[in-house]
Amino acid sequence: FGKFGGGFHGNNNNNNNFNKAYDMQDALLQHFRYILKITMQSGPYTTNSRPVAPQKILEGLQTVTNQRMRIGRQEDAHEYLRYVLDAMQKALLTDAKSRIPSISSLPINKLDLHVKSTTALHRIFGGYTRSRLICQSPSCRYISDCYEPCLDLQMDLKGASNLYECLGKWAKKDLLCGDNAYKCERCNKKVDASKQMTVEKAPQVLTLQMKRF
Repeated sequence: FGKFGGGFHGNNNNNNNFNKAYDMQDALLQHFRYILKITMQSGPYTTNSRPVAPQKILEGLQTVTNQRMRIGRQEDAHEYLRYVLDAMQKALLTDAKSRIPSISSLPINKLDLHVKSTTALHRIFGGYTRSRLICQSPSCRYISDCYEPCLDLQMDLKGASNLYECLGKWAKKDLLCGDNAYKCERCNKKVDASKQMTVEKAPQVLTLQMKRF
């Protein structure tokens, strides 16, 4: 995935560890080897298992998160994951820009969705959701679809006892009416409409954020 830090996420002058490029791929590989070693020595799910110290991950915490997260402070795991994936995506797109003349002069945020979806990261974790609005006027029934790339889905745990129920709540059809009425392009006025989210294209690896609140 290339080296992160420097141009992407800045430097921390208070710590020399962050003044050099941070290689997330190497850090993850070292961390997984470390976990495997602990597992081989003590066995999984045993009372004598050693605690895991993610030192290699912590070394790049401020670099990857642009100094928005700090060691010793309670942070959100999902937010950190998004920082990591975003850093990987930027590294991959920067590498692509150096090899493809047609996009070499474009800033990363100006690259189209097709280019962004061709990286190794998006081929693994990336998918597409569809938001469908249907006008409820009997004489219209106009359908409006909006497609968005996604790296994860947010699931609401409240009132659900398993993952299938969480997915059902996420894809539940809602009615837009009253103050939330939808302005139909065909009717050219505000009308009641149904709205539903679905997965248009599932990723190879689906990441779910389970919201407890």
